[in-house]
Amino acid sequence: MNPAEFRKVVHFYERHEKDVLSLDFEEYFEMLVSYTNALFEIAEYRKHLLMADAVVETSIIENVSYINGEEIFRSTLFRKAASFYNLFDYKKAIYVLQELLKMEPTDASSRHFLERCLRADRPQLARHARAAAIALFLSAALTVFVDVVLTRHFLPEMSPFLGKIWLSMFSAGLFVLIGGKMLQRLRARRQVQRFVNEAKAHKFKN
Repeated sequence: MNPAEFRKVVHFYERHEKDVLSLDFEEYFEMLVSYTNALFEIAEYRKHLLMADAVVETSIIENVSYINGEEIFRSTLFRKAASFYNLFDYKKAIYVLQELLKMEPTDASSRHFLERCLRADRPQLARHARAAAIALFLSAALTVFVDVVLTRHFLPEMSPFLGKIWLSMFSAGLFVLIGGKMLQRLRARRQVQRFVNEAKAHKFKN
């Protein structure tokens, strides 16, 4: 479905909400799930969070596991985490994903999404690396400027030396920038791996 079709689902549900509530449970719940998912697809994340709670609660009370071949409880929680993420509420997204991994530690989608949320929630390392890299790039640019404007005219014998300096600075900047991102990614991955291992051990023990 494209966004226009999802909007039609939302508008239909909201115009006919009283009629939807009067349907038998199976029809009502299917409409509720479709409406909730449509809210997510059109980026109505705050509304989606409210309705996702209703879907999760109803699925538990009524013991409904699947609708149209989709596992309701876990898929709704995953979209809930995504809504939190899109609203920049990373800590709540992390909490929901951790709960999903406690239920199913081998879920690759939840694991990868948790890594992404952790990187977004703790960007200090990448931010510091980026600041250091920018400083090195600016220093390299200044060195090139000095070389082109002054050294090559007045001290040409120093030009090769300055060339090595600015190239080293530029290379160091790239190393710091890429290294910071890689280290941040590695830290998040290790943290998720520890959590998954603990979740697996707990699940196996029980």
